[in-house]
Amino acid sequence: MAVQATTRGIRGNNPGNIRKSDATRELIGLSVFQDDPGFWTFSTPEYGIRAIAKLLLTYQRKHRLFSCAQIIGRWAPSSDGNPTTAYAEFVATQLNVNTNEDVDLEDTATLTKMVKAIIHFENGRQPYDTETIARGIRLATGNIGVIR
Repeated sequence: MAVQATTRGIRGNNPGNIRKSDATRELIGLSVFQDDPGFWTFSTPEYGIRAIAKLLLTYQRKHRLFSCAQIIGRWAPSSDGNPTTAYAEFVATQLNVNTNEDVDLEDTATLTKMVKAIIHFENGRQPYDTETIARGIRLATGNIGVIR
């Protein structure tokens, strides 16, 4: 699928704008060329989408973050200059929940909605088709099936 590369996240196949850090240095699917000094570059959009989903699942499984406010508070903290409250409200609206309501990211449909919402907020749009998103989610959840 051809995607117009207009934002850093889309150009670098990192639609969640995941920053380079010790906590994320073991992500898979990273591009050999890491031209951006602050953000990871992935080899395909699916690996960037996988990284979003893996981090979100870690937020719930390890850090016990369950509401959009908690999850986005960690994903895009206001201390980094992010509009965290507006971001959490946007994501919650996409999931049709209150910002402080718990969501279950073990549910693939909910995880997919959150990933799509993050991509949209980070890039001003969500340019990937349903199958590209689904391949990335399957890579994250281990529910691989057939990837073509």
